[in-house]
Amino acid sequence: MTGYLSRLLPPAFLHVPENNSDRLNALARRIVMMFARGNYRLQTGRYVTKRQIDERYKKLRDVDFER
Repeated sequence: MTGYLSRLLPPAFLHVPENNSDRLNALARRIVMMFARGNYRLQTGRYVTKRQIDERYKKLRDVDFER
């Protein structure tokens, strides 16, 4: 069990995000990368969450294309 936990903790020389939610997002991404099987995007950490999709949709919804 300590092997998994030690892999989740970032080394001291890496950039540590100041915002706590950024730290949690980075930790969640590392967990997904570690346990993903068969999906290349998940294994490399290149995926988009529903919250990120909703934020993009909100930005595009507010754009006035007629100006």
